[in-house]
Amino acid sequence: MAIDVTADPTHLLRIVMAAGGRPAAPASTLPPDPLYESLMAHALQPPLEAVDADLPLLQASTLRENMVLLLEQEPLYARMATSDHQREACLGLLEKVPLPDSVALQLSLLRDTRPVLYRQALGAAWTMLWLYQKRTSARYDLCMAASAGLLHDLGMLHLSPTLSDRRAELGPQERQELHLHPLLVRGLLERHHHYASEVLRAVAEHHECLDGSGYPQSLMGERISPMGRALALSSVVVSLLGDRQRGGELRLSALLRLNQHRYAPELIRQFLALLRPEQDPRSAAVDVLEHAQETLEQAGLVARAWPRHAAGFEGITPERLAALLAVTRQVDLFCRSLSSLGVDRARAAPADSTAAQLLRRQELTLLAREAAWQLRSLARQASRGWNAGPDGLAPAPLRRWLEDAEVLSQRTLPAQLDRRSNDTLPPATHQLHTA
Repeated sequence: MAIDVTADPTHLLRIVMAAGGRPAAPASTLPPDPLYESLMAHALQPPLEAVDADLPLLQASTLRENMVLLLEQEPLYARMATSDHQREACLGLLEKVPLPDSVALQLSLLRDTRPVLYRQALGAAWTMLWLYQKRTSARYDLCMAASAGLLHDLGMLHLSPTLSDRRAELGPQERQELHLHPLLVRGLLERHHHYASEVLRAVAEHHECLDGSGYPQSLMGERISPMGRALALSSVVVSLLGDRQRGGELRLSALLRLNQHRYAPELIRQFLALLRPEQDPRSAAVDVLEHAQETLEQAGLVARAWPRHAAGFEGITPERLAALLAVTRQVDLFCRSLSSLGVDRARAAPADSTAAQLLRRQELTLLAREAAWQLRSLARQASRGWNAGPDGLAPAPLRRWLEDAEVLSQRTLPAQLDRRSNDTLPPATHQLHTA
């Protein structure tokens, strides 16, 4: 029976509850009741105008069929299991992911109403299997890794589709709701006894970053679990691969290289070794930016000019000082990532082929844009941090730095800027949600 969303704007939650999927998380893991109810009460837009309450539950065999199709469409996933034996083993593990009725129902809804997110869920499950096969041969552990990848973004089903629109401008309340979806999916899963505690922790951490710039808890370094670190990077990879118009593996390579301060460097190295951007036709979609290398160098100069004497600023407060010190830490990590690129020595050699020189210029373009994006994100973080005080007028040194970062980003970034163009690489990305 179809449900009229105008009469019941919370129909999705009601269907899930009818299947036994009522979130039952401890108070410490879910937002306060009023905000949680607001999160649940979004009136969903097409294609969720009418949802069949008798929607068939997703079967394990369907997961296998859909993954086989995705392997045919995305060469990077195919490279993660090159032999028939590896491929069959991974497909068999994917079929073993526990799917209680309420979870299977949500996957059915994800497949039918958010096909891009569903493809990314499959890709994340496959990617987690690839990463974990390098760590363990235990089938249970591999199955749990696949579960984390497959289910990590189910919380997005319970948000307005507007929050999935990368070009939509978000207000503070919408941003806060978006940032809570990792906790929501943990709440949806932890009432079931099928998933290990590390899976529940990982899905809650899949937007956290090593430098503390992620969400919802701004965790840093070792405070993020090993599975959480693997899932955070996997979600970035599948999100970028899912954007078929934006450079494919070349863009992924550039962004990973410039985000080793946000994601586990040892995992990034595994991905970089797997990439074949020269074989990816999506590389042709990258428009070359003139003076990209000079822009990268300028980004380094701007970053190194960050004002470090915040404690002496007029109008400084403990809240403002804490916010600016956090930016200082992230600026230092950003500078370290820039230095690791070695762009001063990376000019294309004259003997390179025309195709190789073009690919190098495209790569430098992507690196320059990512650097400008990260500077823009840092500038906005610094501006928000200063505005935490009683008056919003920043001191002159900070204003000048903010202006320099803005000028560089305006000169470098596309006019129609995706608010999360590095999804799951949140200036993330990621990231990837916070810009």
